[in-house]
Amino acid sequence: MVLHMNELHRQFRQSLPPAGSAIKKRERGYKPPLATPATSPGHIPFSPCWFNIAHQLTVSRSLRGWPHAHTIQYVRAEQESLALLSAVLAVIHPRLAIQGLSILRGIQSGDIQNVATDSLGPVRRLWPSPFTAFSIISNRETELHRDGKGFTPYYDILTTLGHYCDGRFEAPGIGLRFKYNPGTIIGICGKALAHGVAEVEGTRYCLAQYFHRQVLNLLSGYTLEEQSFHWSRTEDFLQH
Repeated sequence: MVLHMNELHRQFRQSLPPAGSAIKKRERGYKPPLATPATSPGHIPFSPCWFNIAHQLTVSRSLRGWPHAHTIQYVRAEQESLALLSAVLAVIHPRLAIQGLSILRGIQSGDIQNVATDSLGPVRRLWPSPFTAFSIISNRETELHRDGKGFTPYYDILTTLGHYCDGRFEAPGIGLRFKYNPGTIIGICGKALAHGVAEVEGTRYCLAQYFHRQVLNLLSGYTLEEQSFHWSRTEDFLQH
């Protein structure tokens, strides 16, 4: 997986704010490009359906350019790995995983009909996740934050990869600090709990899988599964 992320060097570099521009909070914390020779720092979001700046549902830029775009080739090469990482959701919130998978099936079959998913074309068959989006964040210290577009009871799945040591994941609101070295997977309610990751020596990637609440609300109307906007409960595990 890291090998294919290294091949996205140009796309990471293009995602950085232009030199001299005002830097927003979510754009802070990237290492200087020359400090990470393996690949550039940056952030690439992937989604078959999210709201753009005009508040219209659209396909992320990373899923355009079939079949030659490097980002498309990344999704093709990592189908199995991305699916396995997504399966963690079925362990920690089974009902939410069922809802997400029903949307995935609708996108792949074409049963979900809207401008965003209809424009996917052949790439619709590659989307490997019950989440409505995932992002790859390269070589960035993540400041303490909450994820504003999510939904409080829903889990994000964070996977850290790369070549580094002494990584730490902070959740000070609950008084916890975790070792966060390559291969670590964390499920967190990212809107409820402030969290952050300190800078490390070496190359680090974070693969973050998440739901955009408004997208999920909209696409759930196309599925037959009961909507499940609540915390994971003991009975959910006993039923599945």
